[in-house]
Amino acid sequence: MRALLFALILPLTGLLSAQVGAQNQNCRLSYRPGVNETAFVPVGAALKVADELCLETTLIIPFAQDAAAVHLPAGEYAQLSFDANAAYFSLKSHDGKEISSCLLCDPLQAALIFTDRPQELCVKSTLGIVSCAPRGRLSFAAGQNQRIKENICTPTLIYHGRSGNELHFALNDCSAKSQPTLTFDLSLGHVIRFLHDSYDILQADNQGITYRYLGARP
Repeated sequence: MRALLFALILPLTGLLSAQVGAQNQNCRLSYRPGVNETAFVPVGAALKVADELCLETTLIIPFAQDAAAVHLPAGEYAQLSFDANAAYFSLKSHDGKEISSCLLCDPLQAALIFTDRPQELCVKSTLGIVSCAPRGRLSFAAGQNQRIKENICTPTLIYHGRSGNELHFALNDCSAKSQPTLTFDLSLGHVIRFLHDSYDILQADNQGITYRYLGARP
């Protein structure tokens, strides 16, 4: 089983020389609701939230392995940095496992792969000593993962109910939430605007608000 998995993983390491010179994380924000989408939020909730999508380079260890005094648990390890010579990866995987050396050994600082030797996995100690497993000794790959972090704060309005034709909102600038200080009068129109965002109010009461997001306008 290990021999088969090694045959599948190893060819991917040939991509590393092109990947280590790229930015470790390429992140962008997307917003909810989308343009022209209809949404409902209860009193006390934000009219707009963001999700962060990141593409990150990771070191993938497909199964637990040992090389000399170094133990490498199965998992995905985020890239910490890169330079002209190598990519450096975290010793701790996304699920909390950790690449480690023996108790009496020099503590490890990072895992790394040299750009001119993409089929060798190395570790660097806190004393700056680099040790590499012989080519073919370990099964690993370098690839890109897509990760989504939901409900990122973005400056927006927080709905705080209705009095007659007046809608009440607090402001959230992501550093603090204000008291309900902003009022919109529906008798003057059903489209409201905050910063660059516009909302078409469809229905509102003291339970919540239904609206259509019209998008951001300069």
